[in-house]
Amino acid sequence: MPSSVLHWALAIAWSLVVVTMAVVAPRPVVDNSVGALLDARSPRVAAYRRFQTAFGSDELIVARAEGGSPYARLRWTQTVTSTLAAQPSVQGVLSVTSLHPEQATVILDEIFGGPQTLAERADELASPVARKLGLWAADGANIYGFATVSAPEARAELAARLDALRARAATDGVRLLISGPPLLNLALDRAGRQTERTALPALLSVCIVLLLAMTGSVRGTIALIGPIGLTVLAIDGAFATAGGVTNILVNIAKPLLFVIGLASAVHVYFEARALTVRGMDDGQAPFAAARRKALPVTIALLTTAVGFGSLSLSSVAPIRSFGTVVGLGLMAMTPSILLTIPLLLYGLRRPRPTPGPWATTSANAVVKGAERLVEASLRRPWIGPSICVLVIALGAAAFPRLRPEPHAIRYFSPDHPLRRDQTRLEAAGLGVATLEAIVSCPQITRDPAMIEPLSRLAEAAAASPAVAAVVGWPDLAREIQSATGRPDIDDWTLRRLAERPEAAAFGQGDQARLSVLLKTVDAEALNRLKATLRDSAARLFNCEVELTGNYDLLVHAQAALLETIQVSLLWTAALMELILLVVLRSVRLGAVALLPNLFPVALNVALMALLDVPLDLATSMTAAIALGIAVDDTLHFILAAHRTPLSVAARSAGAAIITSSVVIGSGFAALMGADFLPTVRFGGLCALAMLSALIADLVVLPPLLRWARSPDDH
Repeated sequence: MPSSVLHWALAIAWSLVVVTMAVVAPRPVVDNSVGALLDARSPRVAAYRRFQTAFGSDELIVARAEGGSPYARLRWTQTVTSTLAAQPSVQGVLSVTSLHPEQATVILDEIFGGPQTLAERADELASPVARKLGLWAADGANIYGFATVSAPEARAELAARLDALRARAATDGVRLLISGPPLLNLALDRAGRQTERTALPALLSVCIVLLLAMTGSVRGTIALIGPIGLTVLAIDGAFATAGGVTNILVNIAKPLLFVIGLASAVHVYFEARALTVRGMDDGQAPFAAARRKALPVTIALLTTAVGFGSLSLSSVAPIRSFGTVVGLGLMAMTPSILLTIPLLLYGLRRPRPTPGPWATTSANAVVKGAERLVEASLRRPWIGPSICVLVIALGAAAFPRLRPEPHAIRYFSPDHPLRRDQTRLEAAGLGVATLEAIVSCPQITRDPAMIEPLSRLAEAAAASPAVAAVVGWPDLAREIQSATGRPDIDDWTLRRLAERPEAAAFGQGDQARLSVLLKTVDAEALNRLKATLRDSAARLFNCEVELTGNYDLLVHAQAALLETIQVSLLWTAALMELILLVVLRSVRLGAVALLPNLFPVALNVALMALLDVPLDLATSMTAAIALGIAVDDTLHFILAAHRTPLSVAARSAGAAIITSSVVIGSGFAALMGADFLPTVRFGGLCALAMLSALIADLVVLPPLLRWARSPDDH
């Protein structure tokens, strides 16, 4: 029986709470829209809200009809236009059939129209805006839908309708290319759910199989995996109950919690096994192991929880949610490991304590492997630390070369339908996002003299290699001028324009809008374009110009997320080392612990720079996992070596380090079979981090500990 009735009572109570939250609580809502990434207090967000209030939405759904006969392309252009216009989540549509509805209706009429009528009246469709945006051209017809911010269900319904149109158009020989931010948000939502349904179960399955192989114990594997997995689900449920929203960043919290919790739990398991081998009753060994490992487990988890929990103070919602989930989750892991796991090890112990040959062989192999690694590192004590210092130097030099990837479309493989269509759309000269320039001057939409400077501002923007086209108030005015045959744009032209329904989306009173259609560009190129527009506006007129847009927010929000994560990780590392100094009560041991903790992080940074692996929301978190695992294993090994010779520490803590590193590293490697590129990169880099953390703790750390200890301690 447990040595403490209190332990029994607390373990049962905690287990009931965890199981209830894991089973009964709901799952979080998934939302990868740009609004979920924004700091509501940002001036950029305030400017975008003003734009939305005045002009509505700028989230584009861009479609292009290619191939087939011109008549079939026109018919499918009308079908796509009417389908988009019928959706509540679409504010308006700009196409040749929406711009010239009467002419299109006559041409497509089965009785009065037809292919011959199209050939005769094609010039009527080639108005100024149609030519500028390629709404009707010899090689295809472009369609722009302006979607409002909508729920995931509305985006899914719209995507389903567009997919059905794409399939039907193919039977007429017409290829529909379709892309845009609303569809990208939906794809990210689906990728996140797919990761939860396939990639994470794959990680869990590999961990279970390898844990069985390396411990040789079905009961031990159940006792370790069960509480850790249920605690992750319980935290997820608690987050959902509190109204939390998840996304591709918050989703990373789950594998992070699982691997750090499992790494600590393995140390308790191997300590219990070691105590049993030394003759302790197998019913008391799990509880004695929990008491012996209580300090390193609590300190390691608490240190990591405080470090990541500091992210919960961020003003950016995803970072705040990630910090909250990881911080609370790691604190919840402590009672699960120290209370529930010993109880399960006690309850699932063998009726006969003598282990079978499989268990003996596998356990002995792990122990011998740990001993040999430590012995090899001590025979040539300068090799491990020297390589470690070199790798840290390389990582520090490579860090500035890391390339951020703010474009979520590149999170998908090149053959993904959405990315493939966007690539083809951009190759055809289309932009799938906009930078919105709002020019404010008294009576600007009623003064014909303002058309020329607005046009020149649009020309300055169009000259940028980042821009596909520019459309705005001057283009609509020229559309009226062309239709009416007037020689100039005058007051009458602008009055007629104000009566058109599409006019409100591009000009109202003292404000005129220029929509700059963008190619896929990074934050630096976008900033150069904005500087060009501001300089040109200052030369052309004395008006206020505000630059905003959904794409501008997204690019800068993701860049800010990555920067915030990087800075937070540096503070987390510093905090972890400070706590290690306090716990170890030795400057020498604290300094010794620093190198193994930095080694896996530096190795990942160096390889990312060498292989040009982009820094995205997933890969930026691999350093966190490497750091969390390294600190945990380093602390266990140092405390074990503090009480016993290094050879004994290798047999106890070293065996746990090898087991957790191999099991978790292989589990991460299983993620490399996913379709979502951030998941693939995340799995590969985390697997590498587990291997390098193992090398750091069993090859780099032992010689450093020998140097740091006094001769009497050897």
